Amino acid sequence: MSDPNILLMQYIEVIKRQLREQMSEQVGVKERTKEDIIVQEPNLWHVVYYNDNVTPMDFVIKTLKDIFRKPNEAAYELTMKVHETGQATVATLPYEIAEQKATEVTNEARNLGYPLKVQLQEDK
Repeated sequence: MSDPNILLMQYIEVIKRQLREQMSEQVGVKERTKEDIIVQEPNLWHVVYYNDNVTPMDFVIKTLKDIFRKPNEAAYELTMKVHETGQATVATLPYEIAEQKATEVTNEARNLGYPLKVQLQEDK
């Protein structure tokens, strides 16, 4: 024999579902289902380093390795690009992550007295 409380709860759920369906039909609203939800990829942002005549190349390489997890060779190549061209995109990330990493680099640079300029640019 079934528990009357369980039967009552099941009956209530059936009635609720029927009421929702009736109300949706009356106002022309469709219930959202998992299939209706569209997840959009976040916009990406470039983290750009700018060259200056004060910040040591070793510091730039260190931040690329420690904060952006670049391998030695990639960190060196990006540092040389900053040095030779005046700037380089060192990473392309979702905004919140790009902002956090740019802030970490800037704070570390300022704590050591370096004027390294790091900016974010939206990926278009």
